[in-house]
Amino acid sequence: MSSQAADLSIRGVSKQYGPTTVLDRVDLEVAAGELVTLLGPSGCGKTTLLRAIAGLVTPDSGSIKIDGRDVTSLPPHKRQVGVVFQNYALFPHLSVAGNIAFGLRLKGMDAKAIGATVALYLELVHLGHLAERPISALSGGQQQRVALARALAVQPSVILFDEALSALDRNLREEMQVELRHLLRRIGTTAIFVTHDQDEALTMSDRIAVMYRGRIEQYTDPKTLYAAPASLFAMSFIGQSTQLRGEVLGSPGHGMVEIKTALGRLRAAANFAPGSPVVVAVRPECIGLGDAPSTEVNTISGRMTAAIFHGAHSMLHLAAEDGERVVAQLSGGHALPAEDSDISLHWPVAQTFVYPAAEAA
Repeated sequence: MSSQAADLSIRGVSKQYGPTTVLDRVDLEVAAGELVTLLGPSGCGKTTLLRAIAGLVTPDSGSIKIDGRDVTSLPPHKRQVGVVFQNYALFPHLSVAGNIAFGLRLKGMDAKAIGATVALYLELVHLGHLAERPISALSGGQQQRVALARALAVQPSVILFDEALSALDRNLREEMQVELRHLLRRIGTTAIFVTHDQDEALTMSDRIAVMYRGRIEQYTDPKTLYAAPASLFAMSFIGQSTQLRGEVLGSPGHGMVEIKTALGRLRAAANFAPGSPVVVAVRPECIGLGDAPSTEVNTISGRMTAAIFHGAHSMLHLAAEDGERVVAQLSGGHALPAEDSDISLHWPVAQTFVYPAAEAA
């Protein structure tokens, strides 16, 4: 079983349907053997981009290259691209083995080679004992494995997953995420996933392309995406965040700005002109309870409106008079203050992000 992994290059791809721009000059580079996720809300363009890579949608402009070969105008069957759909698209009248063999027959492979290849990929997805079972007799997880084996058996240069795990229940989906990542790593296949599930993206990906309104907001590895979101949308879509509207008062120097908010003055590393309307954001797990332990932190005080216990952690909600709210995540070992009590919260200046208020519109 040799890898046929290829690199993928997308340059300036745009697509319109009537007056609606679905893809807006999208650029994306994927290395051979890399696992990349297109992540974003419904309508952001991620499925259209996936379908353009597969050859199911023709871009209005731009180019798509696989291993340096321009495939923009090629039909799907000439692209060496495999697709695993959300509904798996299996043939109900064929057995498990018959489904996997289907694409191999279309390639003109002889019967002996087909048998050996089917057996190989059945074992790869741990379904060798179900070769002759009808598709209707399989569980959702087993059907997902058959769809994966069928797509991999023809040795595509790139394999695409269109919300392929979304039909599974939560526990099975989480199990399949780990299993699928391990399998793709083992065979070295280049893979593109489409999902709106941030946990799935963080688990599966070498890099994540966050999409919004037909464009890629940020394209980086999961840790960087979570720790340093490039836009307010990326901050909001990946993980939880506390966000406060404010106005830049000025710059105390050293690349810092001071911001007036409903819960007091905050500092952050940023470059905005005085008077600029901004949004200050921080991850809830970065926020601590009590007075600041050093000068390199932001501190706020207010009335705690709720303390919600979640087992391993608790969420504290602190409100300002104008309706602004801060949510802090504390580990399960913390003693929780009484609701409606006055509390102080703090977090590192280095973990404070500032974005233009226009991004919140």
